Amino acid sequence: MHGLEKKTFIITGGAGFLGIQHAEALLEAGAQIALFDVAESVSTKASELEEKHGRTVRGYRVDITSKEDIEKAVAQVVADFGSLHGLVNNAALNPQMDRKGSAPAGAFETLQREQWDLEIAVGLTGAFLMAQAVGARLAMQGSGVILNIASDLS
Repeated sequence: MHGLEKKTFIITGGAGFLGIQHAEALLEAGAQIALFDVAESVSTKASELEEKHGRTVRGYRVDITSKEDIEKAVAQVVADFGSLHGLVNNAALNPQMDRKGSAPAGAFETLQREQWDLEIAVGLTGAFLMAQAVGARLAMQGSGVILNIASDLS
């Protein structure tokens, strides 16, 4: 028996590379996982993890920049799992930039304002909204954890 046996965690950016890594670690510790992502592949990724680890994993398509989406999805997780114990705020867009402008997003100096606004909406506002929604539930039950993942460039 592991310390997180039957504990439910939401992971934002759950269909991405780091989201899967966080899920793997929590699953190995006994947790059950709700992956949140805007990617259509989130359900497939959840099924693959569930099959690999033999623990419950569900995928939810959620836009974490939308308070309404978040509230509905968090309520659905509680309905599906019966509990909620934590959040891993991991979602980010992570555009690839370089000094020469050859990466997809080019050089930072030429980053478009619209892209910047989207980065802030997902990386900061999304984390804020998720922490509010999950934090309110955790506070009501008197326990839980929120882990905010930061970039190595932050």
